[in-house]
Amino acid sequence: MDAYLAELEGQNAPEWERAQGRAIAAELPGMQITLPTELFAGELDLGAALVIEQGAAHTASDSVVWLADEGVLFAGDLIGINGHLNLTRGFPPENWQAVLDSLAALGPVRVVPGHGPAGGPEAIESCREYIETVVELAAKPGDHEIPERYGGWTFPEGFQQNIDALRAR
Repeated sequence: MDAYLAELEGQNAPEWERAQGRAIAAELPGMQITLPTELFAGELDLGAALVIEQGAAHTASDSVVWLADEGVLFAGDLIGINGHLNLTRGFPPENWQAVLDSLAALGPVRVVPGHGPAGGPEAIESCREYIETVVELAAKPGDHEIPERYGGWTFPEGFQQNIDALRAR
């Protein structure tokens, strides 16, 4: 946990995320850790579902679950619907964009995000546009307001945190 907290500090993670990490660390002494019994790289076929490793985008090792027969993609935090994504972890936004390309290529009918209600394939494009917008604004000097199309999204403080993190790189 010390290494994780140091990583958050080193990545200049937002204070709320560091506070969350410290709160988790405080709970750890009473927790029983169960280590994974199975690891995978690339893809893991579970029969009706396929787990697909995506690499470093939101975290150091993102994966999704794909139900091909149903056209349902469980994308975790790689997709947020009506919520600001967290780009503060230090991974190049281009990685996330490449992952979004691979997710779109699956041709999902339904997308289950890490945050927000389930949606359709348009959720992937919405995330792409959000990342492009934040990257573009971070490259421009000065303060920026949240663009109107993202104004009603959850986690609004994430917008400025994303701008600050991208500028710090």
